[in-house]
Amino acid sequence: MSDADLLPATFSLRSRCKDYVRFTEKGGDDDEVEVQRIIADYFKAYNDHAPARMLAHCSSDARFNFLISREGVMALPRAAESLARGIRVILGAYFDNVRLEIDPERTRASASGTYFMFRSGDWKTRIAAELTLHFRRGDDGWKIVLHDAEALAG
Repeated sequence: MSDADLLPATFSLRSRCKDYVRFTEKGGDDDEVEVQRIIADYFKAYNDHAPARMLAHCSSDARFNFLISREGVMALPRAAESLARGIRVILGAYFDNVRLEIDPERTRASASGTYFMFRSGDWKTRIAAELTLHFRRGDDGWKIVLHDAEALAG
């Protein structure tokens, strides 16, 4: 599937229903529903340009590998600065066809999907990337411990 095949769905999401996240399967048990809710709110916060709301879903020891950053993997304080700067130049991100895996002991979850970012002022520029979010369950519920983005070829 090429970027051109995926683009119309992305525009449809942006212009009609503001559904920033689409799951391959929705629902499930309590853990799955909670992780899905976190992912959906994480991307809604991204599109609302609200980095503090995004980071509220992350553990204090979370690591970030942002696609738009050249710094590589960074810890939360540095990631917060980078995100606050970078989020202003991105118009929207859409996390499409999310696959969710939760381990049998319910201690870790991983969600992967492809997201598309449109740089403000240029609807023709888009970045397709595979994003993986890793979660850990603690006393305060599920938290993101790794945000890992990798650009897709093409």
